[in-house]
Amino acid sequence: MTKKHFKQIACAVNNIAGNLRDEFDLSDDVIDRVIMPTIESELADALSATNPRFDRARFAEACGIIPRII
Repeated sequence: MTKKHFKQIACAVNNIAGNLRDEFDLSDDVIDRVIMPTIESELADALSATNPRFDRARFAEACGIIPRII
């Protein structure tokens, strides 16, 4: 897969958050801190296997994932 494909997937992931807010009665906190990072992580695991130069941090940022500060 190429950078173009990864960008398209990240855009789709970004759209999922908006769709969840519109379709279901979920709090932003649940969407932003639980659901979206889980989706992004699962996709990143799969995508990293397709390209050795895959950048997980860049993908997470493109997906709109807010890094957790502990």
